[in-house]
Amino acid sequence: CPRILVTVCYTLLRRRTHRHDTIGRTQDHHLVPASAGVIPDFRKLLDRVSTGWNTFSCGARAMFLLLGYYLGLRISEASALKWEDVDLVRKTVTVRRQLVYVGINAPEYYTIDMTKTQKSRATLPIPAPLLDALEQWREYNPYPYVLCLEDGRFLDPKQTRRTIKDYAADLGFSFHPHMLRHTFITNLVLAGTDPKTIAELARHKSPVTSLQIYTEITDVRMAEAVARTFEDETPDLKA
Repeated sequence: CPRILVTVCYTLLRRRTHRHDTIGRTQDHHLVPASAGVIPDFRKLLDRVSTGWNTFSCGARAMFLLLGYYLGLRISEASALKWEDVDLVRKTVTVRRQLVYVGINAPEYYTIDMTKTQKSRATLPIPAPLLDALEQWREYNPYPYVLCLEDGRFLDPKQTRRTIKDYAADLGFSFHPHMLRHTFITNLVLAGTDPKTIAELARHKSPVTSLQIYTEITDVRMAEAVARTFEDETPDLKA
């Protein structure tokens, strides 16, 4: 039963906690500027998305969140990902296509073998928690696409976005799929990843985009470091 995947998805983040996990509400959350556009409590959102009467759809939506969280995939990229793009042995995912869905109805959705930019086409390493979830999901999803409905049709990005947005609102915060990419990059910054590597993993057309996020967070961390260093000192101006 796909319910097993649902359990796996929302327990992975508890079992494999990372000290820089921004969306997991960790000690570094206060270092993230408001302009970063990150998800304030991913674990609660994942728990909510993973609960419902249709366990297959819940599992697919949970996988959508995890792909964005761990790989920074855009919604069109995640929706077009096939199992042939996922190498569970070498622990890699290759982004090579996107789903065309804007301005058309669900029955008309189709994929194209191209990405947003040439830089977007890349092979990415799969983190261990995501690998666990993908292995579980593969056992219950016999269809070509990683994200799909129980009958194999595309998981509708527009409906998925609306559903998760409503769940997030119930939890007291806003949600947009692109926030997953911002959170992915933010977590890399907080983990001490260098700007060049961040730009490669984020697959931005220009490294300036990644560098802007990196700079914003670094500035906040520097201010925090200075404040923390001198918080207990009162200068004696008469000395």
